[in-house]
Amino acid sequence: MPGWTRRGILAGGGAAAMTFGLRASAADDVALRSLGRGIRFGAAIDPEDLKDPVMRSLFQRHCSSLTPRNALKWTGTEKQPGVIQFDDADKIADFAREIGAGLYGHTLVWYRVPAWVDAITSADELRAAMNRHIDATVGHFAGRAYAWDVVNEVMDYDAAQWRPSVFYRLLGKDHVREAFERAHRADPKAILVINETHLEKAGANYDARRTMMLDLLRELRGAGVPVHAIGLQAHFRPGFDRLDAPALTAFLREVGKLGMGAYITEMDGSCRFAHRLPPTATQGDIYGQVFADMVRTVAATGTLRGVTTWGLREKFSKAEARQGHGCRARALLYDEDLTPLPALDALAGALRNTGSSRSKR
Repeated sequence: MPGWTRRGILAGGGAAAMTFGLRASAADDVALRSLGRGIRFGAAIDPEDLKDPVMRSLFQRHCSSLTPRNALKWTGTEKQPGVIQFDDADKIADFAREIGAGLYGHTLVWYRVPAWVDAITSADELRAAMNRHIDATVGHFAGRAYAWDVVNEVMDYDAAQWRPSVFYRLLGKDHVREAFERAHRADPKAILVINETHLEKAGANYDARRTMMLDLLRELRGAGVPVHAIGLQAHFRPGFDRLDAPALTAFLREVGKLGMGAYITEMDGSCRFAHRLPPTATQGDIYGQVFADMVRTVAATGTLRGVTTWGLREKFSKAEARQGHGCRARALLYDEDLTPLPALDALAGALRNTGSSRSKR
């Protein structure tokens, strides 16, 4: 199959012609960062990407926002108490500045923490560690990071209940308020986001999650807590779950009434359940349709501020292959050989039609 070669992109400075058999028209010269009309397009990035000139060129071409996938997580910055380093995150921040992209910080308070944090048993000690972590991280990137996922995944993965993290166990739900207020003090200009899974999907359990999140947002906003946007992770599993556009629309209209925006923060697709799809389904087109429908749905509510995919290039999962699924762990915009996938076309079309929905924040 004709493809897009590494030599071609290097020779063309990222503007090489690309084909991928099914539909190559939009992929020939698309640059996603130029299509959103006020909406940032970005992708998750790893330090390893910076060592590859082809990947650097792809990020430069497409992204007006970069999200460090792991470099800013607590497990990456403070493995031992008080020993803080931002080496990888600084490299990504420097690259973002080089290509004229914003830095989206991910993430400050999450249940996956270094072992020493999880072992804390005193509320006062945990609060002090959390505050120090937020002060150091947000303070270090103040003026460089335009937004932060302040609190990430406070709910259990598929249920409408609080996740029993060390923060919830010792500080209760008030740790959310404390984290946002602390982050705001560290950088008053940053957009502060609460990031969550499965708020966009169909099912009674997901209806309950939307209700729970709205109750929390109303409580926080009513108390004057500086939470500015909801983050919709948008990790899709075609063949297992699906977008509930009417329910997501109703949810985001209520979010908008609170004066908040929405970011699509980690969009990708798992192929794990693709074997459940109809035999006539074209897998690549299905993922593209899911991505496009998600963007169009959020944009139509007037709350969309940014779209981020959880990387640009697929990575093969040997574990899933052994299970007989023979699929890629994350369906994204380019395959392992850097051939553009139908999802690139579909996402480009959706971004072109978003209109301008940039908020004051």
